[in-house]
Amino acid sequence: MSDKTETTPWIIQIKIKITINQDKCSLSVFDLIYVTKRVNAVYLTAESRLNSKAKSKSTLSAKFSLAGGVAAASLPTSTKSSAPRLPNQQILLKKKANLKNRLNDKAIIGIFHPYCNAGGGGERVLWCAVRAIQSQYPDAYIAVYTGDCIQAEELLQNAFQKFNVRIQNNNIEFITLHKRSWVEAKRYPYFTLLGQSLGSLVLGAEAIIKLVPDIFIDTMGYSFTFPLFRILGGCTVACYVHYPTISTDMLGQVISRTAAFNNNSLISRSIILSEAKKIYYRLFAYIYGITGRYANAIMVNSSWTEDHINQIWNVPFRTNKVYPPCDVKEFLEIPVESDPQSLRIIAVAQFRPEKDHPLMIRSFYKLMDILTDEEKSRVKLVLVGSCRNEEDHQRVEDYKRLSKHFNLENHTEFYINVEFDELKHLLGESTIGLHTMWNEHFGISIVECMASGLIMVAHKSGGPMMDIIIHSKGSQPIGFLGSDEIEYSDILCQIIRMEPRKRELIREAASALDVSSVRCQKCLEMGHWTYECKGKRKHVDRPTRTDQLKKSIKQIETGTFEENHELNKKTKTNKVKKVRRNSSSSSDSSTEDSEESSSDSGSDDSDSSSTGSGSTSSDSSSSSSSDSSSSESEDDHKDKNKKKSRK
Repeated sequence: MSDKTETTPWIIQIKIKITINQDKCSLSVFDLIYVTKRVNAVYLTAESRLNSKAKSKSTLSAKFSLAGGVAAASLPTSTKSSAPRLPNQQILLKKKANLKNRLNDKAIIGIFHPYCNAGGGGERVLWCAVRAIQSQYPDAYIAVYTGDCIQAEELLQNAFQKFNVRIQNNNIEFITLHKRSWVEAKRYPYFTLLGQSLGSLVLGAEAIIKLVPDIFIDTMGYSFTFPLFRILGGCTVACYVHYPTISTDMLGQVISRTAAFNNNSLISRSIILSEAKKIYYRLFAYIYGITGRYANAIMVNSSWTEDHINQIWNVPFRTNKVYPPCDVKEFLEIPVESDPQSLRIIAVAQFRPEKDHPLMIRSFYKLMDILTDEEKSRVKLVLVGSCRNEEDHQRVEDYKRLSKHFNLENHTEFYINVEFDELKHLLGESTIGLHTMWNEHFGISIVECMASGLIMVAHKSGGPMMDIIIHSKGSQPIGFLGSDEIEYSDILCQIIRMEPRKRELIREAASALDVSSVRCQKCLEMGHWTYECKGKRKHVDRPTRTDQLKKSIKQIETGTFEENHELNKKTKTNKVKKVRRNSSSSSDSSTEDSEESSSDSGSDDSDSSSTGSGSTSSDSSSSSSSDSSSSESEDDHKDKNKKKSRK
């Protein structure tokens, strides 16, 4: 850009990247959406160059600079050419400018979460993100796109009751979307993935017409909305992916013709239908990858999700693993009984098909066949979860009928949409936690159950296996993993018949959390979490590799390089000698003990002593030869190092 171009202060041009000039802290959800006042410049721009062959290349950039905590749109005043814009885009940008004037040029952050009143882990991430934005960046204006026709006060009250997250009712707005039925799964009995993704375009169009933000954050996985907000709205797009819409594991199920909740048995039994679905999945994965690459910043919640997103979207440098917020303080305070009279098995999961509640009921039925009558009277299965709509409520009724079919209605309990205090009470009464979802992306409820002192049994796949219940040889187990009803029932029977002391050791290992070893990613101090930090953000200067090489070159030029190199060698050799001395002293003490024992036991046999002396002489000669060869090799090594330093 030419020097005559007038721009707002604190401006740097970068190409489709996010660069923070001074605040180089670890990446999180909130580092991407705002910049502190000390930052010299942050620029999010998609630059198009015109007349590349000409000497003076004119550029046109749509810039958004954060100056003193205020987001303002600016364009170069000296550019002669203007990029063509669609009429709809001009209308949206005018609406955006009017809104910013009304809000006194505050930064507008739009969070796309149509089901914000649900009670799952995704909603916990949403409310924790809103709370962190409000506490760290009070000047930002937050707009939450939701399909729940509920007053803002009631939504915030539900967030506190369900997740114990208190949100301030200032600088926040809930934009009601009336087209949420377009993303409902029941609307598309066939080609559900494609139908919901195309339906999200309709919902996203309604959202962008009602409000155009500066920064658009999707927290529910609707990647088809990314091009809409980035191209038409000129927004910076970020996303937090809980679960990829399609994964290679789903494709593997179709190829292996395995029946599942997302692969009908009618299709899995047919070769032709399975081949057709395989082609459909691959085409959809290709489109899903294109739309996902429109995001400027991508956050995933686990190692499993990161692997699949990198395979499909193929932008690893923009993908960052950010574990979901698990506030376990309240759960760590729950009292735990070492040997309770009743053994309650609790499962905390939304009543959705992918959570696989039927597998829980079948595993419990297998368990009851193994247990004795006395053990059966002590055991109960407690299913706790939230329902989003009538379809979920109908699913709960189906689960009740299934438990009645297995004659388990007197041993099963259902709790729907419980409040946070009631959830803590139910966890305090339980002993074992159960989770049966295949390829669970992370598992916030698993972490909460382990913090409450429960012995967790989860599925041997996804986030629980890769990030939470990690087994290592020789260490105390913190939980168990299973894959089918037989494994689940065997593990549950093993825990029930386990000694109370062993159960207590597993509970202690699972709920162990030393906050003093936690480092805050904002102030870089120990002893508290990042969202609790009230200090200032720190910047740590570290020498780059280039600076280190320049320093060594200067030392070579001044002639001090060899001296420093020799000093480093001497310090290293001194350290090695100390280690050898310590090891030799320990070996000498052990040999003295062995000599004393041998003198007491075998001094009568002269033949054995003569053979022993012969062997010691041969050992001494071999050791002397090895010492001489090692000294020669050390001399050769030193000569080579001297030659290299001279060069």
